[in-house]
Amino acid sequence: MCAPASLASARRTCKQTGPSPPLLTRWANAKNATPAQIALAWLLAQRPFIVPIPGTRNIDHLEENLGTLAVDLSPAGVQRISTESAALTVHGERMDAGNMALVD
Repeated sequence: MCAPASLASARRTCKQTGPSPPLLTRWANAKNATPAQIALAWLLAQRPFIVPIPGTRNIDHLEENLGTLAVDLSPAGVQRISTESAALTVHGERMDAGNMALVD
């Protein structure tokens, strides 16, 4: 798990950048983790060949990302997160049209 200072820093960052989905926040609170750590732990649990590559520009975020390795999600927990997230409605586009044109 992250050091307490890093966890506090991560929570401050979440407040500055906007709220996390309630689903991630609820799981984060239950696991004493951050929403980002829950998201990364869920990705890591999907398949052995799926490797998330989170980017960061500061050491606090790197420590937060590394803290993901201490998050224990059971197979049942992974399934519950998958089921609950499938019920969410996503609003908006992935990126604006100009950037999307670069992807194609």
